[in-house]
This record gives sequence, structure tokens and C-alpha cells, in this order.
Amino acid sequence: MVSALLTGSTSVRRSASSLVVRKRLLDLALGGILALVALPVILVLAVGVAVSLRAWPFFAHTRPGWQGRPVRIVKLRTLPPSTPRYADKHTLGLAEMPLPWLCGVLRRTHLDELPQLFSVVLGHMSLVGPRPQLPHDVEPIEMSYDRLRRQVRPGCTGLWQLSVASSDTATSAPRFDVFYIERASIRLDLWIICRTVGWILGLVRPIDVADIPGWLCGPGLLDRVVSNARVAAEPVEPEAVPAAPFLPASQRQPDRLEATDEPLVAAVEIAGQLYPHDALPIEADVVPAVPTAPGQVLSSS
Repeated sequence: MVSALLTGSTSVRRSASSLVVRKRLLDLALGGILALVALPVILVLAVGVAVSLRAWPFFAHTRPGWQGRPVRIVKLRTLPPSTPRYADKHTLGLAEMPLPWLCGVLRRTHLDELPQLFSVVLGHMSLVGPRPQLPHDVEPIEMSYDRLRRQVRPGCTGLWQLSVASSDTATSAPRFDVFYIERASIRLDLWIICRTVGWILGLVRPIDVADIPGWLCGPGLLDRVVSNARVAAEPVEPEAVPAAPFLPASQRQPDRLEATDEPLVAAVEIAGQLYPHDALPIEADVVPAVPTAPGQVLSSS
């Protein structure tokens, strides 16, 4: 498994590279159309937000994006201006926070993320992908999972937004991002986009990974560069080392301490007396006992 991820076949790498190109073309074509269609909707919603919150209706975040490059994420404001700029939903206590009706609808349907369609056209984001991550001090995640996410563009929508775990943070349920990155396809992107529309209209239920049809899965976005991050998250089994055959003392190679190595044997014995717990073992059938009489020389037996 590990060696397959590290090397990978040429066909798999070509499929992943081809998918990246086709996915970018889909972002330009469909993303450009959706951005134009959404523009008047964004303007109307912005006016409603400005009236509801009595504040500038747009809100911007800077988050790590593709290959770790900072991406400016623009959203329609749904929280009061006094809210901390960088904080997760649990810290803010959104479940108990009173919000205007329009802001609550925007958050529940993810319509507050419509301005991100223009980031898709600019190439900073994708229509479908992992949710843009908050800074590490706000939303800390495991390092190998972070490296995996940064190998693809963050998305306006994705599996997590439509999942049973969407009430929590995206990084608390990494299985959705990992599944998408490993099995992405144009069919899966279109399916996620259609379900996002159904989610906005209240026509679909939350999903789990097991609910995704198998025929939607493709080659994924894992390339040889991404495989390094994936392998880092998996344990590597040590290779079995055959045990050395047992040989009698007369047939052993001279890589051990022999009685003829008198100065070295003496040094080892002295080290054993000074540091009894760290002393090197000397086999009785190889090295004779060191004489205790002063000036006596070792002799071979």
C-alpha cells in the first residue's frame, strides 16, 4: 500500500493530472455562469444584511489555500460586527446567539458563501473541494491531514457541507475531505453541486460517506506529490530482517572482541566497572577473564 502510494503507476498520475485540468475547466465554465447569475441575488441579499445588522454586508477572511498560499474568502456578513473575526462556531456559541431571520437563513443554507463564486473564476478556489480552513491557532488539525488538504483548491461547497457532521467543524470529520480527495471525479463534483442546490431548497437530507454511490467515484486528485502527505498519515510496517545463523566461536568472523584485542578488552572491562548498566557484554567462551594481578598480561587459552 505504502509503496504504491509513493511510486504510483503512470496511468494513475495521468488520470489525476487530467482530472485537475478538467476540474479547472468546469470551474471556469460553470463557475463563471453561476457567478453572473448570482450577482443580482448577492446584491439583494447584501442590502437585506446591511439593513438587518446595520453594518457593511460583506465579510472577509484570509485563510490558507492551495499549496498553503493565503486566500481571501469573502462572504455575506451573518454575525454582528462586534463578533471576533477568527473564531470557530463553538467558541462563538452560535447555537445560543440571537440572529436576525435573514442571517439565520443565510447560514443554514450556505447562501452567505455566494460571493466566493468570483474566487472560483479567479482560480483561488474551486466549486467543489475541502472547506477553507481557519488559522491553526483557531482550528488546529493533524499535520498530515493539513498537508493533504493543501494539495487541492478549497471549495465553495463539498461533502462536509452536505454531511451529517456539518453542525461541527469540518476538520472534526476528516473522512469527508479524505474521501473526496482520493475519489474525486467530474461526476462526483456535479453530484455535489446538484445536492447543494437541493440543500438550499430543503429537498435533501444530510449524507455520510457510505451514502455516496460508488459509480460517482473516480481517480481522485492524489498525485505523487500528494502521496507523500498521505503516506505520512499511515504507519509503515518494518521489513522483516532474517536472524543471523548461530556459529561456534571458532567459525565466527573477527567482528567481536577476541582475547588478542587485549587493550580493547581491558577498556571494555574498565567501562563495565565504572558503568555497570551500560557495559558491553563479553562472551565467556570468546574472552577469558581479566586477571586481577597488577601488570599481568592476558594470554589466549
